[in-house]
Amino acid sequence: MPYYGMFCQFYVISCLYPVFHGGVLSNNLLAMALDNCIWVNYMENWKRYVAAGIVIGTIYFLPSESFAAFIAGWVFLIPIAAVVFLAAGLREYMSGRKNRIMVSVKTNEAMNALARREAELKREKELLYEQFGKA
Repeated sequence: MPYYGMFCQFYVISCLYPVFHGGVLSNNLLAMALDNCIWVNYMENWKRYVAAGIVIGTIYFLPSESFAAFIAGWVFLIPIAAVVFLAAGLREYMSGRKNRIMVSVKTNEAMNALARREAELKREKELLYEQFGKA
């Protein structure tokens, strides 16, 4: 048998061996493995997975149309969705404004003293800027 034929025979045997044993073992072990797998619990979202598969298949088989739809989505749909969400948020904000409590505080002597001290510090700062700015 030529070298190439022996190589092909070895390649076929080496590829079929793990496939056969993987298939046999997976039939026996699959039931036990599925009982302990967490991802089986997530299969309640199968509609989402099917929708994602449809989108991925569409992109694979219709790349140019998918690209055009993607660009249209970015140019039109996402800005429209952003405007809709902003308008809904503004409506909620405006309707929630009437339920707020406005608190007014009368200034006392300590607050007035603090305000006077801040004004004095501001004047001193401006004086220092004038002195060092002209030097």
